Amino acid sequence: MKTPLRKRSAFVAWAASVPLALAIPAVVWWISGVVADGSMKNINGTFYVIVGFAMVVHLVSYLITGLPIFLIRFKNPDSKIWYLPVSLASGTLIGAGVAFFVFLALSKGSSFSGMWEVCLICAGYGFATAIGAWLQRPNPQTS
Repeated sequence: MKTPLRKRSAFVAWAASVPLALAIPAVVWWISGVVADGSMKNINGTFYVIVGFAMVVHLVSYLITGLPIFLIRFKNPDSKIWYLPVSLASGTLIGAGVAFFVFLALSKGSSFSGMWEVCLICAGYGFATAIGAWLQRPNPQTS
């Protein structure tokens, strides 16, 4: 049962969404390791370093993009950002958009090789993050 809105801060709600927002991509990474290898026996430490780095980048991205949304919109449970289709679309677009602009900045526009794959992966991260955020949305009945 959710704590009533007036007793929950936007930061606490955001923090409560972080574990799920990170868990979904972590499970996908784990499954991709099993599928790619056939089992997890032959995967070396590099795979885990990559997954760990991806989780840290995801957490920082969610801090920069998700926390402001919670801080600005949490007190308004009727805000359109809390409607599931809007949440999922926003998260997906933010994830892909951040990846696109970071990719452009790092490559300085010289190479677009691999950009669409990176944007698609980050769109997936954004989608998963939106699910975690939506589950911690303010409840209009308790406001």
